[in-house]
Amino acid sequence: MKFISNFLKRPLEIRRMKVFKPKEFTNSTSLFTLATISTSYWDLAEEFRKQALDQMNPTNGSIYSVYVFPAIIFYCSALEALINENLALLENQTSDNELRSEITQVKTSNVAFRAITPKLRRSHELFNHTGQAALEEDILQNYAALAELRNAIVHYCPEYVDILHWPERLKQAFQRSGVDPLAADWTITFRSGTVLEWARETTKSLIERFLPLVKIDHNHFFGN
Repeated sequence: MKFISNFLKRPLEIRRMKVFKPKEFTNSTSLFTLATISTSYWDLAEEFRKQALDQMNPTNGSIYSVYVFPAIIFYCSALEALINENLALLENQTSDNELRSEITQVKTSNVAFRAITPKLRRSHELFNHTGQAALEEDILQNYAALAELRNAIVHYCPEYVDILHWPERLKQAFQRSGVDPLAADWTITFRSGTVLEWARETTKSLIERFLPLVKIDHNHFFGN
């Protein structure tokens, strides 16, 4: 509590993230206060999904695709960027210093929000001014399992000699996705169409829960 108290006494401009302005922009100002990339991440995920499905077309003779992993990464990035973008807006609009400090911690996945489920749950609460039902535990655990798979992909670090023994943290992703295992390293099984569609459905269902709370049109985000 002493740390938080001292933190809140610091001037706002010091508490904000450190930034720099390229010298080319010295005499320029912008009408925009926040860059958004979540919809671009979704579009990228969808493009990789198309590539994956094409590669896994029966006529191509492949049951997995190298494009599944980048699709998973960008599906997760789309959801998490959407949340962080709107937490940044809320942070800027809030005059309550204690609430602002908590929003900062949620946005940066700091302190009590290092794990993804507390961050999702609290973000939903912070945005929810319309009485929408709280996020169900099942949808939170689905995404937690997917996030573990995303992390295993991004931070790939093999520790196993026997390729039929997979990292424990991927057990939930394996069970929740419903994928059939191949007698191979986990990186093969998780490049399947089943995992790809599970990743898409998991992230899309969560994004759809957040969009009305942050007043973003469904068709605008998904490009329908």
